[in-house]
Amino acid sequence: MIAILIIISIVFEAWMDGFHARSKPWHLQKIGFILPLLLVPVFFDTGIGWLLVGYLLTRVGLFDILNNAFRGSPLDYRGHDWWGRFVNKFDPPLVAELFGRVIFLMAGVFMLIQQL
Repeated sequence: MIAILIIISIVFEAWMDGFHARSKPWHLQKIGFILPLLLVPVFFDTGIGWLLVGYLLTRVGLFDILNNAFRGSPLDYRGHDWWGRFVNKFDPPLVAELFGRVIFLMAGVFMLIQQL
């Protein structure tokens, strides 16, 4: 359940960022981003450190792909921020990048499930 709440939060965060980039209103997505993260400590007694690591791994696995899909950009678009410059140093093909993201996603979800 905790993994589902965090994945829902990441989906809403990517949706919010995609709408913001296209100059559309994005207030509902903000609620969908914050509410699942607020519900986690209410229903689950987990260590905040493991929860943060699981969230970060899951976010690395999902956010960029979802953000590009909601924004309407190509799936392998990385941007010019620090994260995009870091990934561009490796210049992976899309299949290798997706494989790496699946590894991060699985590690994050397994870490969150193990904390239950």
